[in-house]
Amino acid sequence: MKYVLENIADAFTLENWSNLDMIWLVILATAFAVFLCTKVKLIVKVLVTVLLVLIALTYFGIIPSTL
Repeated sequence: MKYVLENIADAFTLENWSNLDMIWLVILATAFAVFLCTKVKLIVKVLVTVLLVLIALTYFGIIPSTL
């Protein structure tokens, strides 16, 4: 558990992020906000949210990609 918390802290340290990471984060956050405002069934919103969170955690190295 300590390993996971340390990885989360490292991932959210802005000096570890490149400009490309920041641009992608803004684009994805905007697209996600627009998606949540659309009239889609709640289950679809939940599934997409869980999928995006898992992808983000894997991308930033919090969850090992070998799972």
